[in-house]
Amino acid sequence: LQRKDLIDHLKFDEYKYAAAGVPFSRKWQLEITRNMEREMALHRSLAVDLAYGLWARRKLLTEFREAATRRYQARLPLWKRLFGRADVTGELPVAGE
Repeated sequence: LQRKDLIDHLKFDEYKYAAAGVPFSRKWQLEITRNMEREMALHRSLAVDLAYGLWARRKLLTEFREAATRRYQARLPLWKRLFGRADVTGELPVAGE
């Protein structure tokens, strides 16, 4: 959010404090109370996200191309798939063989 009434009259850091409603004179008196339980939950969540991202990337690079090319291979006509002779493995022959 930008406050047009302040942005033109204050320096950058002064503006950020004014926009947050914190007196600029308290700039060096910042106190942070850490919640270690929430921080650890965040770290676990980020680790899970990273692991999922790496797994998805590996799948994309290895299996997606294979699945995409398999989808667009020529198929036998319907009548051959229904009434054609299957080979020993139970699979129908690939078109053109």
